[in-house]
Amino acid sequence: MCRTLTLVGLLLTVGLPAQEGPILRYACDEGEGAILRDSTGGNHEGRVEGATFEPFGEGWALRLDGVDDFVDCGVAPDLDLRGAVSVEAWVYPEALPAGEAGIVGKDYESYVLTYYRDGQAWWYIAGGGNNCHAPLALNAWHHVVGTFDGELLRLYVDGRLAGSKTSSTSRIAPGGNLWIGKSAGTEEFTRGAHFCGQVDEVRLYDRALTPDEVREHHRSTHLSHELGVSVRPYPYMKQLLVRIDPRGLGALEEGAQAEVTIRRAGAGRPLVTTRLGPLTSWETASYWVDFDAGAGEHELAARAIAPQPVGRPAQAAFAWPGPAKGERGMRRLNNLVTELLATEEPGRGPWRFENPRDGWVFVRASGSGGTVALQAGEALLALAEGDEATAEAMRWLPQGPHTLTSDAELSRLTVRAIPELLFAKFGANPHVPDFGPYDWPFLQRHVLPNLNTMVGNGSPEQRPFAEEWKGQGKRWIVECMAYGLGKSEAVTADQAEAFWSGNPGMADPLLDGLIVDEFWSGDMPQYPGWTEAVQRMNAKEALRGKSYYPYCGSMYGSPASEAFMRAVLTGGHRFALERYLPEQRGEKAAQAYLDSALTQEAQRWEQAFPGAVSRMVVCFGYFSAPPESLDVDPTVDHKVYLDMQFHLVANDPAFAGVAGLMTYLCSYADEETVRWAGRLFRHYALEGRAERLTQDPYTLPHLANGDFEAGTQGWELTPAEEGGISAGSSSGFSWLEGRYPRTSQGDTFLLLKRSARGPNRVSQAIRRLTAGRLYSLRLFCADVGDLGRQQELGVSARVIGAEVLPDRQIRHVFPNCYSHHLAPYDDKNRAWMNYHRLVFRATDEEATLEIADWPDQQTPGGPVGQPVAVNFVQVQPYDAP
Repeated sequence: MCRTLTLVGLLLTVGLPAQEGPILRYACDEGEGAILRDSTGGNHEGRVEGATFEPFGEGWALRLDGVDDFVDCGVAPDLDLRGAVSVEAWVYPEALPAGEAGIVGKDYESYVLTYYRDGQAWWYIAGGGNNCHAPLALNAWHHVVGTFDGELLRLYVDGRLAGSKTSSTSRIAPGGNLWIGKSAGTEEFTRGAHFCGQVDEVRLYDRALTPDEVREHHRSTHLSHELGVSVRPYPYMKQLLVRIDPRGLGALEEGAQAEVTIRRAGAGRPLVTTRLGPLTSWETASYWVDFDAGAGEHELAARAIAPQPVGRPAQAAFAWPGPAKGERGMRRLNNLVTELLATEEPGRGPWRFENPRDGWVFVRASGSGGTVALQAGEALLALAEGDEATAEAMRWLPQGPHTLTSDAELSRLTVRAIPELLFAKFGANPHVPDFGPYDWPFLQRHVLPNLNTMVGNGSPEQRPFAEEWKGQGKRWIVECMAYGLGKSEAVTADQAEAFWSGNPGMADPLLDGLIVDEFWSGDMPQYPGWTEAVQRMNAKEALRGKSYYPYCGSMYGSPASEAFMRAVLTGGHRFALERYLPEQRGEKAAQAYLDSALTQEAQRWEQAFPGAVSRMVVCFGYFSAPPESLDVDPTVDHKVYLDMQFHLVANDPAFAGVAGLMTYLCSYADEETVRWAGRLFRHYALEGRAERLTQDPYTLPHLANGDFEAGTQGWELTPAEEGGISAGSSSGFSWLEGRYPRTSQGDTFLLLKRSARGPNRVSQAIRRLTAGRLYSLRLFCADVGDLGRQQELGVSARVIGAEVLPDRQIRHVFPNCYSHHLAPYDDKNRAWMNYHRLVFRATDEEATLEIADWPDQQTPGGPVGQPVAVNFVQVQPYDAP
């Protein structure tokens, strides 16, 4: 039995450590010259090699070219910090490094902050495996601090804790010189990597800064007295996304706003004048501004008003493409859809349209009977006789002119160029059986009409479904493994080619190819064999027309993985970019995260492989049910978060011409999310809509403190006896529960100690409901005294004052995910938990939620004294079938 409980019942107050200053500080305000001066008075002059000074506010910042610029800060004895350290800098990355570039520090074996080719800042102490990391967006200033106190590594970005790890050692190795812009790493990808961008306010401490100190430094150490602004055009929405960064202004008065003016470049009269806000001190924010003008260059000027002007104004230039028109009268609806033909004039045709590229075309026709066919005589769709009906079809067509005809009069006809739309995967039934099965009838009702490519397994059992699907003109590919993945030794091209070429996806004439799981950036020994195998298959006449999709993460920055991707792209193949993105706390944080994980990732791919977006299938993770979930925050509506992701790809210019969309993996998704994804595919990729599918808020307003991070605050407690209800925590609890990737969020919970006298009960009002609307209640619970026992716990949840739908109620006992290990639990010795879901219809604006550790008023439902943890208590709108 493994039991780790920390009861939250005692608030300890400790004094902050003495405010000891840095042992080294470079303000970078020299403006010129080859020396950085240490303003602490210490003997730590930095020798500038190639770097230049860039104006910043009223001072300067150091700019490094990413090729061979760096600063040598020397090897003074007091820089050999052995027990505790903090490295602090303001950082503005302008491009990804070729490998892993040092920002500030010595090397992996000592201490160093780096910027890796994956777009993340990494903080290392005494060894490459002893690290934590966090995303660092390009083309923006970030306050980055790495601390180590002898026990814990912490990485802060912009004043907030972004990563942490318990150290494998309490001592730091001495290392050599201290560097800015590079490190002393011995590996080729570190030794030759240099940071590209700007660095300012570099500080080194011989102790770990506290979170309060980091927060204060973020607010006070980089004041430019200037408002920051950037703008991104969204022409399909006829809007601009304007990002306002007031951090350089310091503390702002309440009610401060940004006054924004937009003009044509060089023109005098403003096209738009508006105020955005209110601005919050030290917080960046994004705002939508309506904008519709002719094509051309434009300028946006912004200044802070509080109520008088504050600081210096800022400007940003942008190009507006004008009306979303395509070639030869085509009309672009969003990044995904171009309308090629739309008519409501009755007729039988012929109708001619131009497909702008090899790819999928969507046809929708309305009429009373008849068949619509391509010029070659291939029937696309048939309309039912009688009352007017509508039918749809999708076909992969070559670039160029095409003609449609009908043998009966049509009342409407629409033709659109659309992306590839994939489903992963047929046969993957849910891990929670009550959600399924996700069989052919279920998929036909909710998903398949919105897709054109199916991922299956190529088995004889699936062949009838593949034949039916192919009969609709759609594609069927087979998922298989990357040969030799997980092994330490190299594979030969012969082995990989034989494995992949012999798969039914390649060998069966009915099927259309493979999607291969999975690849990532690196110099793994398998890559040369994999690369040559793909090159051979590209050249095989027998495989002409077969597709090879790698599932992959970021593949740039490593010669071996880049060579593999070039072989894939040279063969005309597409790739599925895995974007398995956990929820973020608050909509602002979610927007910033999606900008980094989606927009900037697309830009990085284009930088590494020009034209990559036109071959990119964005693969959204929609894990939302046990035993693994990206739905990690009970205050967030996961459907809204998925909508935000689809919306960004459909509208952000970085994804113009993107090849396709898919979701992964239905067996880890609840039935509502699978159906919701089907609606998202249709909304953005068939209908070509630019606005969000739902107007529901990102942050759920119905319950408070569903993870009990604030103890039992917000809950009414009715213990059966003293000590029956408390708040608890256990490191790694949320990892065993299934939250992905690993996070400390969810390691807190309500703790109910079962009594023989009666149930322990907690309750809370469910607020801001809409009468008549459906909602779901979800929660998790576990016996933290015996996680290794498979059991259904006698926990009950009631919604009082609403209509509960009994046929939608689920109680499911599940083990930890096979890959979520936390000693002593792994893929063999499992930890067991319970998942509850019920659906109710609101009858008023409020209802009451009651949770108890008895199943009813008469039966304990489990042993007296059993400690039951409850968390992820969530109420959110439910999308009905």
